[in-house]
Amino acid sequence: MQKKEHIKIFLGVMVMGSIWGMLEASLGSVLHIIHFPYKGEVMANIGFFLMGWALVRYKKIWIPAGMALIAASFKILNVAIVGVPLTNRMIVNPAMAIILEGLILVGVVGIAHKVYEKNILYRSAAGFAGMFLSYLTFSFVFFYVFRQGPMEIVSMGELAFFTLRNGGLASMLALFSFPSGMWAGRMSTFECSSAKNEQKLYYTTSLLVISCCWLISAVFIVLV
Repeated sequence: MQKKEHIKIFLGVMVMGSIWGMLEASLGSVLHIIHFPYKGEVMANIGFFLMGWALVRYKKIWIPAGMALIAASFKILNVAIVGVPLTNRMIVNPAMAIILEGLILVGVVGIAHKVYEKNILYRSAAGFAGMFLSYLTFSFVFFYVFRQGPMEIVSMGELAFFTLRNGGLASMLALFSFPSGMWAGRMSTFECSSAKNEQKLYYTTSLLVISCCWLISAVFIVLV
């Protein structure tokens, strides 16, 4: 029984991470084409919504990190299909941002796991803290480690402005996106029973969703 539960959680992480990666490749590409100025903030909050949903459904603190790794791996499609170098800014920046969001949310949830589910204020605070720390870490990792700032930033003043403006906006949105994801997770009623046929259906459906996410992402990358 424990093995089946582990498989269920693994597939859940794969599905939710693939949906996140697909949305990055599709909706993210559309927002980039129309030059939407807050594309990163919108996509980050979609990720926080999905991570909130999965945390409630699968009740494992490490879930966001697993989802983030899956979502970030979708950036490999740009390398395989378009031939973009793996070290290119358009690959490294969003992949690093996604991974940091997952890892830092794991840290926030791990520290506050005894209180953040008690009421919506704690959940909102966890979303805000996770998002702002993600932006802060992302900015300074790129500036000090990679010797370049996100979005062509070249000075500490610009870096601080980016972190406060864009990180502040994303964090304000996370006050709602993260608890909304947790609420959606509680409202979803699907459960995989121990019946053999239902388990096979769950496994098959999960693999189909994952495959469709990769296929849709590849189509968007080719077309866009």
